[in-house]
Amino acid sequence: MARTTIFIVSDTVPKNFPSDENDLNRRLALVADWIPKKRGNNNIKFVTAAFTLLKDLGAIDKTLVDNLNDDVWCRRTFDCMMNPMPGGGVLRRKGLAMWSSNGLRYYCPYSELEVPADIAAADIKGWHSESKLAIICAGETFYISNNWFHDENRQQKKFFYSWLTSMARQICKARWLKNNF
Repeated sequence: MARTTIFIVSDTVPKNFPSDENDLNRRLALVADWIPKKRGNNNIKFVTAAFTLLKDLGAIDKTLVDNLNDDVWCRRTFDCMMNPMPGGGVLRRKGLAMWSSNGLRYYCPYSELEVPADIAAADIKGWHSESKLAIICAGETFYISNNWFHDENRQQKKFFYSWLTSMARQICKARWLKNNF
């Protein structure tokens, strides 16, 4: 029996902002630990560490979520296709297709699939998992991509981690500077 994973972060939950540079570096290291390709079944751990940090930074807002939902913004920002689903970004708004011809592309549970073709594909493949990895922002649900690789041809983890590191350092530097005055 497959293990069910539920991970949801929201723009309304309490944040745990990094206290200093050492704390931020420790949290970034927790994300980086799940990048190596030789560590099996590490995508969920990578996603939960990365999106927990985004939540703690207070970065989960409508602008960020809309950008991560936009495949053009994602391709331009990360310099790679973050999800092969047509129109697929790092996130995908609830109600849209979650399956491509190759299978489920987002961590959306069977009970929340809304597109009839997705439900039919899941039934044909015998897939009825209730695992859910999602962001809730402004009351809308966005599922997180399950397309995370780190090899020569597909480096979604590397590019996302680089972007996350840069953004986290900018947010922290601004807040710490503000709090020192």
